[in-house]
Amino acid sequence: MDMILLAAGASTRFNGATPKFLLPMWDQRPMFVHAMEPFLDQVNDIYMIVQQQHYEQFGVADTVKRYFGDRVKLVMLDRLTSGPAETARLVCKNIQGSVFIKDCDSFFHATIPQGNYVCTTTWRHDDHSKGYVDHIGKIKQIYEKVPYGVTITVGGYCFADAQEFYRQAEDTAFISDVINRMIAHTDFHVMPVIGYADVGTQKEYDHIMSHKFALRFDNSWAWIKTEVNENRHKDMTLLTVGDSFTWGDELGDSNGLSSDPRNDTEYRESKVFGRLLADRLDSNWVQHALPGGNNEWILEEIEKLVPQLYYSTKKLVVIFTLTEMGRELCNKEEYQSTAVIEFFKQQFREGRGILESMRPVELMYWQRLADLKARYPDIVLLGNYGFTEKISHCELLTEKNWIDIIFQDSGITDYEKITLFRTGVWVTAEFLEYTNLITTKHKEEVGVLYNSHNQYIHAIERSQQFFRRYHPREHGHKLWADYLYERIQEQL
Repeated sequence: MDMILLAAGASTRFNGATPKFLLPMWDQRPMFVHAMEPFLDQVNDIYMIVQQQHYEQFGVADTVKRYFGDRVKLVMLDRLTSGPAETARLVCKNIQGSVFIKDCDSFFHATIPQGNYVCTTTWRHDDHSKGYVDHIGKIKQIYEKVPYGVTITVGGYCFADAQEFYRQAEDTAFISDVINRMIAHTDFHVMPVIGYADVGTQKEYDHIMSHKFALRFDNSWAWIKTEVNENRHKDMTLLTVGDSFTWGDELGDSNGLSSDPRNDTEYRESKVFGRLLADRLDSNWVQHALPGGNNEWILEEIEKLVPQLYYSTKKLVVIFTLTEMGRELCNKEEYQSTAVIEFFKQQFREGRGILESMRPVELMYWQRLADLKARYPDIVLLGNYGFTEKISHCELLTEKNWIDIIFQDSGITDYEKITLFRTGVWVTAEFLEYTNLITTKHKEEVGVLYNSHNQYIHAIERSQQFFRRYHPREHGHKLWADYLYERIQEQL
């Protein structure tokens, strides 16, 4: 099988004169290197198609040779084509046998099969820049830039016969058009990939580059912390994402509620569980935490960071420490989740209780984590709530959460009585109050809640060696790090 890398576009969706395939990624290597590298050992000849103007102006030949030697054959075009199908057709004319056609602006790993396949992944967001695949067993139709279902193309296409592609691609712009034409007489199947990342537009490129390793603080809001261990030579990278528990609030003099939450930073960074866990794993460490953050924010940050880190480390370990359900409703406006708020409002209008309304939201979170794990099956992805209790089952959760570990180590055995408080009902009740949606049914739930709250505070007071106000002290961070280390070892 031969490979064609498509890099002959005008890069009109990017700022600046540099063609997108030459833009540097997080490790300063060009985009095309990341797009091509996973497939070098799976193909014979490799053809990279570029514009003649780019070839001459940007020294493309030298750049390609620097990374791949003489392995890649450059094909120069003196004009823009109507689209990727016409571009690939110009090379397929001279290829005998099968061909793998790859975009230069997407990254993923896959074992390329012989036959007619479309590389795909699961995508649960409406996105008019993607190609959506209708398939059960075999592909029925590809909808270019029209949201349909949850399976999208990712910029990789296998054709059993390059000459057949050449014939069918006449007068077509998109490769999806060629496939839609061919499926009338030829079966095409989906090929799920792992580690998908899209950098096809300026927005997507900026998005994946927004968490550069050199970044230490995001000053758009002082509480957001991306803290990075500068030692980058290790094979493993640990990513910890969460709220104030993960950030290390109240370690030493650190206080995420103060006017300057950066005080005592050095001490906090040396005692927070992420630092302790990275030391035990002998790994790089990237922490992204927001005191007061909600679970929607936590999941979104994980979904942003994993694609970048996945391609820059040999082994990625992701630890999420979630917060109480309901914060999505009450955070600062820029961190609220409009979709979650509207869902809760609808549930309440239909007479559902607080816990009853929380369960489907939590299940959506579990599905997003499962989808992420499916796209990156070789990462370690696990975690739990910090101080609240899960409502439903998720295979990616540890058996115990952080506060379970602390209470049990403290010898407190009656903490199970405070389960209702630990589901976040109290936060959601506040939301019901100020939206005038609270009912007698909700007030009954809240009435039980206050008893749970008192028991919770009493348990905290009996664990002062582990807590300073409401956040874990140094020993509490060590307990959580030790527990997570054992769970991680089970998956390595």
